[in-house]
Parts: sequence; C-alpha cells; structure tokens
Amino acid sequence: MAALAAVHLALLAARVGSILLQPGKYILAPVGDGPKGYYALLWYLRHDSGTHYTGMNYPFGDYYGYTDGLPLLAWILRSWKGVFGLADSTAFAVLNLFILLASVPATLLLYAILRRCHVGQVWSAAAALLISFLAPQFLRFWGHLSLALTLAVPLLWWLQIQIQDAVGRGRRWRRVGAYVVALLLLGQCHPYYLIHGLLLTGSTAALTVVLAGRRWRTVLPVAAALLVAAVAPTLLTQLALGLVSSVTDRPREPYGFFVYHASPGTVFAPPFEPYASVWRAVFHHRPGNGEGLAYIGLITNLIGSLFLVRLAVRWWRNRGRRWRPVLPAPLLAPVWAAGPILLFAMCWPFANNPAAWSGLPLLIKQFRGLGRFAWLFYYISTVLAAVSLWQLYRLLRLRRLAGLGSTLLVLAALLWGLESKVHVETALRELPKFDFAHKLLTGDHYTQALARAGRAPATYQAILPLPYYHQGTDKIGREPIDSTAPASFRAALQTGLPLASTMMARISISQMAQSVGLFASDLLPKPILTQFPSRKPLLVLVAAPAHLTPPERALLRRARHLAVVGTTELYELSLDSLETRRPAAEARWFAQNRAALLTAPTAGGTVWRRTPGAGIVWNTFADTTAEVSFTRPGAFTRLRGDALLYNSTLPDPLPTDTATYELSYWQWLGAPGGLPWVEVSQHSPTGERLEMVSADFREAVEISGQWIRMNVVFRLTRPNNRVRVLIHADTRYVIDDLLIRPRTTPVWWLAADGRTVVYNGYPLSQ
Repeated sequence: MAALAAVHLALLAARVGSILLQPGKYILAPVGDGPKGYYALLWYLRHDSGTHYTGMNYPFGDYYGYTDGLPLLAWILRSWKGVFGLADSTAFAVLNLFILLASVPATLLLYAILRRCHVGQVWSAAAALLISFLAPQFLRFWGHLSLALTLAVPLLWWLQIQIQDAVGRGRRWRRVGAYVVALLLLGQCHPYYLIHGLLLTGSTAALTVVLAGRRWRTVLPVAAALLVAAVAPTLLTQLALGLVSSVTDRPREPYGFFVYHASPGTVFAPPFEPYASVWRAVFHHRPGNGEGLAYIGLITNLIGSLFLVRLAVRWWRNRGRRWRPVLPAPLLAPVWAAGPILLFAMCWPFANNPAAWSGLPLLIKQFRGLGRFAWLFYYISTVLAAVSLWQLYRLLRLRRLAGLGSTLLVLAALLWGLESKVHVETALRELPKFDFAHKLLTGDHYTQALARAGRAPATYQAILPLPYYHQGTDKIGREPIDSTAPASFRAALQTGLPLASTMMARISISQMAQSVGLFASDLLPKPILTQFPSRKPLLVLVAAPAHLTPPERALLRRARHLAVVGTTELYELSLDSLETRRPAAEARWFAQNRAALLTAPTAGGTVWRRTPGAGIVWNTFADTTAEVSFTRPGAFTRLRGDALLYNSTLPDPLPTDTATYELSYWQWLGAPGGLPWVEVSQHSPTGERLEMVSADFREAVEISGQWIRMNVVFRLTRPNNRVRVLIHADTRYVIDDLLIRPRTTPVWWLAADGRTVVYNGYPLSQ
C-alpha cells in the first residue's frame, strides 16, 4: 500500500506538482462558486468562531455549513489558530492539499475493497489507480471544492464492509460507531455525503435481508447494524442543525430536482474530448446536465454489458432458479443496489410522476442535485468491472490460457488508463495557471482608496456589491457577474467589512426578501433598515457598471462617489437616503381627493381612477380559497403546472389603441418550491400569435412582507387583440391581485380592512 500511495503521488505530481510544492499560491477553482469557498474559509478564520458565519447575508449571517466552505476543515483550523496561530497562506495551502491529496486514501481504500473481493495484488493496485483517477469528483475542481473529495464513497464502502465482516456483537457495534463518526465528519465537509451513506448502506441493509431468502433471520443483526449506521448520522445532523440555527423558513423544495440529475449520456458517454465527439457521432445522445457527470469508462461499459447478458442467459437457462451470479460478499448487495440508485440519480420515477415526488420526505427534496448520487453507481460498477476482469483471468488460467488472460488485463488497463489520463488532464491541466491566491491574501488597495477619500473601513458597517447578487432561496436570485464576486471578496477581506449580499445555500426566505427589498421603489418601506445594528452608511462597490439594473442605478443615484480602485468604484450610501415617506404621502393624497376621483367596476371590485379611458382588469380571485391572500380575500393557487390567468380582449380599449399597458400581480414567497415565470402574448381574432413578452421573478425587487410583485409592460397593437397571460411553473404557487392597466392610468382601491389604500397594486402602509 505504501508503494501504491507513492505511485499515486507520482502520477498526481506529474500534473499538479507545482501546486503540491507551493499550495499556498494557488486557487484551485477561480471562477463560479470556487472563490466563495476560499473567501468563506478566510473570513471565518479571521472573524468568526463556533458555527455562526458573518461574512455574507449581513446583517443576519447564517450557519457556516451553508457556505460550501468545508466546515470540518474550518473548525479544525480555527482551533489550531487559537492555540498556535495560522497565516492566511497556510490556510490556503491546507485547503488545497486537503482537496488534492484526498485521492490518495481513495486509491488505498479501493485497493483494500478489491483485495477483500479476492482480487490479486497487482491487478487490485492497477484497478484502484484507474478507478480513482477516472472518478467524477475530479471535475468538481472547477466549482464546489467540498464535493471533490474522492475518498468519501470508498471510505463509506470500506467501513460498511467492516461492519459486515465483524464477528461478535460488540465488535460489530464498535464498527457501527466508527462508521457513524466518519459519516458525520464527511457530512461536515458537504451534506451530500450524508445521503451517499444513507443510499449505499441503507440499500445494502435492505438487500442483505432480501438476498438471504429463507435465512433472513440469520442476517437481521447485520442488517440492523447497517441500517443504524446509514440513518443515525443524518438524524443527528438534522438535530444539531436545529439546535444551532433558529431559521425556520429555509426553502423546503429548492429548484433543480427535475433538472440537475443524471442521464445515460452523463453516465455511459465520455465527457471529455476527443472521445465525447466520437461517442456523440456514433450514438447521437444528448450530453446531459453537468451535475450528473459520472462516466464509468469504456471498459466498464463493455464489462457491464457482458455482465447483464450473462445474467439474462443464466436466468433463461435456469428459468429464474439459481440464476444469480457468484460475487464476492462486499459486492453482492451493492451490485443489486446500483441500478435503483442510478435510477434515483436520473430522477426516476419522479420526473413524470408528481404524485411520487410529492410523497418524498422534505429532507430528500433538499438534495436537488440528484446527479451527484450517480457517483455511487460509478464506484460500484467500476469495482465490478475490475473484479469481473480478474475472474475472467482466473478462468483462463485454470484452462491453461494464462497468457491470454494476462494480455486481456494489460489491454484493459491500457485502454482504461488512457481514458483516466485524458480525464485527469481535462480536470487539472489549467490548475497550475491559477497562482494568484495573493490577490485575496495580500494588498490593501481598498483601504488606501478610502484613506485618500478621507474615510476608514470603520466608517461603514458593510459592503453592498453592485451588480447585486443574492443566491440561496431558489425563489428570487441573481448570479454574480464574474468580476463582481471576486472584487467583493477582496474588498471584504481587506476592509474587514461583511457583505450585504449572499452566495449561500438554503438562506432564510424572509431575510433574503428584506435584503432584496433595499432596491424596491419608494412605494414600499424597507424593513431591513431596522435590522441594521447601527446607522453607519454602507460602502457600495460597483464592479460592472454596464450590468446594473434600473433599480440598482436608482439606488446608486442616492450614493456619494468616493474612489476608483482598478476597475471598481466605491460609493457611500447613507441609510437615511433609503427611508421613504411616499406611502404616507400617497395615502393622504387619496384621502383628500377621493371624492373627486372616478369609480370603475372590475371583476375584483370597484377601483378609483382620475379620468375616463381604457378599461381596467383587476382580479382578486375572490371565488377561490387559499391559505393566504394579499389585499382582498382569495388567491389563485395551483399545485403544479401551467395556468391561464387571463385570456380575453381588454375591456373598453380605445378604437385605435396603441397604449402601453402594465400587467402586474403578487406572488406569495411562502409557497414551497421555486417561483413561476409569466408569458404575456397577443393573438389576433383568428388565433394567430402576434407578440409575446415574458419575465421571471429571479431579479424582482418589489417585495411587501412575504409577497413579491411581478410586472410586464406590453403595447396593445390593436384593440381587438386577445391578451393571454400564461403562468409556467414546476411547483406549487399562489398568485393574487392581477392588475392590467394603461401605464398612464393610476388606480386605487381599498384593502380588506377598509383602511389601507392600494395604489397600482402597492399597499400604502408603513
């Protein structure tokens, strides 16, 4: 095993030797979500302790486990720093080595599993290297580093085998304890490892009983031990999370369950060139989603196909009796579990069966990246291929064809090794170029710029990056522009100011709504202003001005320009500039002029307007029942699927109407799942579609309590056009107060309490 570890290290060093020698100089994942992990770790080591993280989601912060910043490693380094001290570059080095060198114990564990399957030493060593270097986690170096731990599944499988092999109750339960501890620690690297253990060991427990047949009572103690080992870590983690986090409104059904799954193209077809192009040319398959990548290799494809043919032949010959193949004990249950696990990773049977999906526990729905569970199939199928090749070699040797058997092993290793080499090069070839960790670790350009402007970091309470990014609820969200997140991370680390933006998982919906509400119009109060711990201003960092949205530009006009730092600009935004008195002023105006306004009947009731003109569409869905409503009782609710909110001509349009209309409605943020998007189309009297505009909620900012406003502007080209408002959604949604009006025609109505004035759909309340 020492020799095997040395060979693995030598092969790894051939590709990333410079990183292994100077790991503190590099950022393994410089784009996407990668820099976030480095920032989270550094911020935590500098400013936080325990489980709470303050580097993002200011002023609330959150549990550190939602940062994708390897909590286990962060807590270990924080403890070390408290005793011995720790430089930032050392923390970078430890993180990089932890990720890169995780493949070494993975190879050793695979070797141990293959030896337990009675495979010869040399072939076990070769196969372990091949499986390890073709592992799909290598492709995670470009994003989620915490998911790049190749040792996770081999470790869980090896510990599972130890439980099965244990002789005596005491030894077995001690090994269960070791498994539970290991899975808990892996869960503190990334929660998905908890479900890997649940699926692998839980299915092994069930199949151990099923495959025992009439002897099922004799295997119950082992199955019970496996089941406890599989379930206990997840339950303990959930309990601990409930104790350390008081947030109760995290997303229950996050977006992606029906999107981020595996497919035949992601599992059986190579994802790297030149093999990918050849494969697509031959089989004409779809590449599939990147989250489902778990390519098992050409050799495993071939051996797996032969294995299935062999099963079918044996079943046909024996008419279903004694047809199961002879497999080593560590492989017996996992081989039968591999198929159902892969189907689950492919979102079957949930993709086209909403009832089956609705019946899933909320805990499972939280893990929307189903394709990551195909990694279990990868390891099981590749180990099965290695064992089958060894069995073939043994059979040929028994028949005095050892030379042929050795030749087949060598050819298989060469082909397998070529794919592994290309795979590793594809994943790692660019990493030695990313030697710019110093951009995060050193420099004080932002503090110097503030000093030149007569300011200090202590003048401010947080950084507000623009374009604003906010990810984590899977309801409303905007991904950062490539330059925005790294610039904001550098500024935060240099100034010691937290970020009033978010790139975390499962953030509180109400907290995110308050944060995004900073950009709302003056018709809505901004409740987050009462959450800030002080009246210090915000430091606004503008990294990509060309990408600013209209609400962001409006907010920036309230700020004072301070300095330019490279390609970024700094502004000072006082909290007083965000206060609004307009709701009260508009409500007073309506009270004073109500008698002079005109009334207009609509489906939702009476509205007031200033002058006569084109008709108004207002629907409160009063004839429906819903658990919540916005300004009047009733709301449109749908479990899932498309819905027509309006499908008719507009009332009383002008004879030559070319008016610009605004469609708006309010969506309840408390419904599980994501938010739908709307499509507004115009159709001629003969049914021909003439125009179409659409929008979604991800960048909406008009938020009132737990409701968010969607609006679409369109021009009615002809008075007799039929207007069609179609909602597209994959999950349950609640919609209220549909309003279609000419943009030049303001309207008012009273809410259900008879006192609150509603102006163009906005409740005028403080």
